[in-house]
Amino acid sequence: MSDTSPSFTAATPPRVLWTVSTFIQVAVLAGITLGYLIAVVLFGSGVPHEIREQHYTVQATAWLSGRLDVPSNIGLPDLAVYLGKSFVMSGPLPSVLLLPFNWLSGKVLPQEWLGYLLTAVNFCLLWWIGFSFGFSWIDRWWVGCSYLFGSAYLYVSLAFISPYLLQVLATAGLLLAISAALEYQRHPARRWWWGWCGVGVAISGLCRFPLFLAAIPFSLMIIFSKSSIHRRRQLWWLFVPFLVGAVAAVLFNYLRFGAWLEAGYHYWNWQSRGGLPAHLFSLRNVPTNFYYAMLALPELVVRSGRWVFPYLKPDLWGTSLLVTSPVLFWLFFRRPQGRVASVCWLAVLTLAIPVLTYAGIGAKQIGFRYALDFLPFLYVLVLLGVKKTLPVAVNPVRKGDDFLRANFSTTENPKKQPSGLSNGVKALMLLGVVSNGWLVFAALHG
Repeated sequence: MSDTSPSFTAATPPRVLWTVSTFIQVAVLAGITLGYLIAVVLFGSGVPHEIREQHYTVQATAWLSGRLDVPSNIGLPDLAVYLGKSFVMSGPLPSVLLLPFNWLSGKVLPQEWLGYLLTAVNFCLLWWIGFSFGFSWIDRWWVGCSYLFGSAYLYVSLAFISPYLLQVLATAGLLLAISAALEYQRHPARRWWWGWCGVGVAISGLCRFPLFLAAIPFSLMIIFSKSSIHRRRQLWWLFVPFLVGAVAAVLFNYLRFGAWLEAGYHYWNWQSRGGLPAHLFSLRNVPTNFYYAMLALPELVVRSGRWVFPYLKPDLWGTSLLVTSPVLFWLFFRRPQGRVASVCWLAVLTLAIPVLTYAGIGAKQIGFRYALDFLPFLYVLVLLGVKKTLPVAVNPVRKGDDFLRANFSTTENPKKQPSGLSNGVKALMLLGVVSNGWLVFAALHG
């Protein structure tokens, strides 16, 4: 069958009139964005250079000298020691991205600049996701600010801790995969969007190995589509970059530790201080992880029997998602329906399993940072629940495209399009920004 399906283009979002409400929203969002930029400057100028972790910069420098290991006397914490050599644990992708910058400049560039750049990239990807839902530009701004500044992502993007940079880059991969999958729903004739989805999964997996599991829900999105048109080609587009990334990850592990699936955690030098057990994944870890992911509340600041400023501070072992991302409360009131929603729930379940069974909780964090492995899919579920239909296809749905029929509106009348984010959702998003900002301030206040 020839691939002559009609082109699906984004419907023009409803024009935002510059009312008093609009001015207020723009002022609030501009203030939030400016506040984040000020926080970046304050962190950049206030944190001494000697305590900023530079694992991936050091690793990139070592590669340029022809070594896989890093100097053991360089003073970096949390290294894997194997056969007398020290290695940076986990995925190699941050060092891969830093490599050309270090080589071209002829000097060592601090890795935090990569993190700031990636945060800007993540904002653009969230803007893209909002566009896929047919949101107005101001609603897309809300989506970007909510995720980046109103969730556990905020502190991860600010702190100079190497595993946090890994999480920022993994978030970019997941957002790219989700954006590409949504783009295919709008443009089913463009199968190559699944290639970008595979690239996103590969990026996230080359940062955090369990995130390769994100390929499962995306592949099922293709397999269980009622349309059999070019299904095999779609799977090839998805799996080729995924397999390239997976092979690169296991080969990198083997070259360092002689084991395909060993990322260095069993050789963590923290073991000498009572670190992680030999079995990194176990059901016995689920209660503790679930508590910090869903139930842990901020601590009261009490001195000499009195409740004092800043009144609440984060538990640095973790704080509930419902505190750091209160917009998720919307899922208790609006349960999204359709195949895209089912795939997102499957992704949350699949990626939460390694997180909840992992032996490490994650110290020195504001929020439960490991939840960032599946938080993008929860946000998509919130957006699916916000609008009854997704006004992103203006041409008739071609026969067999059940994802479009189940999840995307095909109305050609823009006046019938839903208005986008409700005031209730925006209030929860703003609450998330305030709660995370306050917890970061309280943690620094001491």
